[in-house]
Amino acid sequence: NYIVAIEISSSKISGAVSIETYEGTRILAATSIPADGFISRGTVRNVDKTSEAINCIINNLEEKLTEKVEIKRAYISLAGLSIHSIKSKVARCFESHTKITPEIIGEMEDENDAIFQIPEGYYKVTSITQEYRMDGKTERNPIGIPAMNIEGNYLNIVIKKQYKDQLDACFEKAKLEIFDSFIAARMEGEIRLSDDERNNGCALADIGAETTT
Repeated sequence: NYIVAIEISSSKISGAVSIETYEGTRILAATSIPADGFISRGTVRNVDKTSEAINCIINNLEEKLTEKVEIKRAYISLAGLSIHSIKSKVARCFESHTKITPEIIGEMEDENDAIFQIPEGYYKVTSITQEYRMDGKTERNPIGIPAMNIEGNYLNIVIKKQYKDQLDACFEKAKLEIFDSFIAARMEGEIRLSDDERNNGCALADIGAETTT
């Protein structure tokens, strides 16, 4: 039931352990240590020192927990200058008005994953569905609406392969499995901005130690 998260940033490496309760997520332990130059603009410069720092974070978290727990895997956040977004579109045309189903939306998302051309030297992290255009009108949730045609607009998040490989090497050396990874800026936006703010196009700027996202 424990959830472990690690954030690698230019100024420090942070870690936290939480648990899900009926009242929400409760933080059980948190710690951070300075990066001391081995992280630059969110990118790993020194694999050995970064892996040592990750081990230090894990040891500190395990010591802070009241129960004896061995941390073997964690969620990580991705940030820094290596991350970019690229737009793409997938369209469907029907012979008559057709009700949009979850299956149609899933097929379009799968097609976007299949046809998206990942730039050389990059690794695709995820695709975010922005909106749908149906018979010339914009819809956020098209399921259940009949239409003659539908166009899905996607935002594909990519990260430099070199950065991703170095990050994987750090966690492999620290003997810690990466359970899943998330884009830090997207998570910040979902947490700090309300639904109304996001729907109205409010932007969030994360001003870090060496990069602004």
